[in-house]
Amino acid sequence: MDYIFYRIYTYYNKKDYIPVMMGIYFLFVLELTILFFLSVIFNLLTNGLFSNQNIGKVVFWVVYGVILAFLFAFNVFRYFKRNKLESIIKQFENSPLNKKLKTWQIFIMPILVVILSVMLIVLFTRIKIK
Repeated sequence: MDYIFYRIYTYYNKKDYIPVMMGIYFLFVLELTILFFLSVIFNLLTNGLFSNQNIGKVVFWVVYGVILAFLFAFNVFRYFKRNKLESIIKQFENSPLNKKLKTWQIFIMPILVVILSVMLIVLFTRIKIK
């Protein structure tokens, strides 16, 4: 995740547009999509054990809300530290991935995770119907 933050940070730093916050926002969106993907897999494997049909809707949203708040707070406290930001920049500024992995490829990662999640849902619901 540090490398992804670094790439988003450098992209927005060149545009001079709140690079630290944009890196944190992007990581949060990526983590949100990964959490969605993992919950889809968990629910498919357990026949919806942790879905809003099997537990109360309030509990469902509170649990997800607490997890998301924790992830956002974790990212804020982790990446707003000046020495952490400097160490990430120093660690990745000469990385060979910088030339291999394009910025647009990083930006589409959350979209791909959501598409994969939806494809899994459609595939498994079609299998259960037949």
